[in-house]
Amino acid sequence: MYSSTNFANDYPELLREILSSQIRSLKWLDKDYKNLLRASAWAKRSAETLVNVDTSLTRSQYADLASQDLLGLLGIPNIPEQDILEGGRLYNEFLFLKSIKSIPESVEWEKVRNSFNLEIVNEIFSNPEGYRIHEYEFYED
Repeated sequence: MYSSTNFANDYPELLREILSSQIRSLKWLDKDYKNLLRASAWAKRSAETLVNVDTSLTRSQYADLASQDLLGLLGIPNIPEQDILEGGRLYNEFLFLKSIKSIPESVEWEKVRNSFNLEIVNEIFSNPEGYRIHEYEFYED
């Protein structure tokens, strides 16, 4: 979950509402396997419409992929502080990407590090009623 610094600074409450809606969606997906199957059908239909081709994946296969990937985020979906410290996982990835020239040499870690705000998601989870992260309003197809 990310946004530009300008958007975060200009619309801080809107950013929190967008992030809380993403958290709410993840919680809904995890609440019941039927929800995951339903969302998988939406994703399959959207993908097929986008490329105008029937995908070979079934709705259940989409759901399995989501379970293995996306739904692993259902704790607080936040980057641990140690990952963005020098020597941390993201710092090491940054150095690797610089070494293979995927990130320009002129980019400094400090600028990248300062672009992370680790507090916003914590704020949302500390006020679940205010951000309604346990309320779901999905309509029938």
